Amino acid sequence: MSAVPHARGDLIAFADQDDVWFETKLELLAKRFGDPDVALVYHNAVVVDANLGGDALLYDAASHRSALAVKPMHPWHHSFGFTQMFRRSLTNYNELWPSSWDHNHDQRMAHDQWYIFLALLTGRVEFLEQPLALYRQHEANAVGARARRGLRQRISQFLRHDGDWERRASRAALARAEVAAAVAADAAGSQVRRIAAIGEAYRLLGNRLSVREVLWTNARHRSRFIALSKLMAGGAYSRDRHWTFGWGSLPRDFISCCCR
Repeated sequence: MSAVPHARGDLIAFADQDDVWFETKLELLAKRFGDPDVALVYHNAVVVDANLGGDALLYDAASHRSALAVKPMHPWHHSFGFTQMFRRSLTNYNELWPSSWDHNHDQRMAHDQWYIFLALLTGRVEFLEQPLALYRQHEANAVGARARRGLRQRISQFLRHDGDWERRASRAALARAEVAAAVAADAAGSQVRRIAAIGEAYRLLGNRLSVREVLWTNARHRSRFIALSKLMAGGAYSRDRHWTFGWGSLPRDFISCCCR
């Protein structure tokens, strides 16, 4: 975040010093910006060890296509900074960054989260499925590729829940709504309505998450049932599993009401 304001080009790409770029990376990414609506493009990568051995892909292409196909884009969609290229115009909103919040950690949004969020507000995000870098994993990584979880691990994580994520995510979503309002105030024409609508979607999501936190943390059965009733009546469970909790979460939330 400190380095980006010093960039002078129209397009910016983060370079992590321990990774290896393919020679065509910048050229292929830059071509996508011929479309004026594109605000950020990111690419796939090959996950390798310290000696550059390995052939696993960083991103599952199908899940990323699905996240980008949602209108608006999946609220928490993210890509690693070293895979991104974006328009320098996004840096015009950097003064709003201190008011951002990470939905996974109690801190400001990371640089890559921030710019993909701004790109969602102001234009379009595209994914290039072709790998254009080697993502080196070694003992000193600040952030690394997440290991793929088996079925048992996924089920365990699904059932083990304490409501703390809802607290962080609610704060993050409401912070994004405020940023969207500020960006909309600086926009013009149809962009104002579009950005404002995305901001309202985040506000609704943040309020739902705040209610769901009660469902998972309150010691009183009555309070938990009231929270669940509000969520159900307000459409918090639906086929849309991106901007709502999805039908699959309803049984787990119901069990939380009854069995704690």
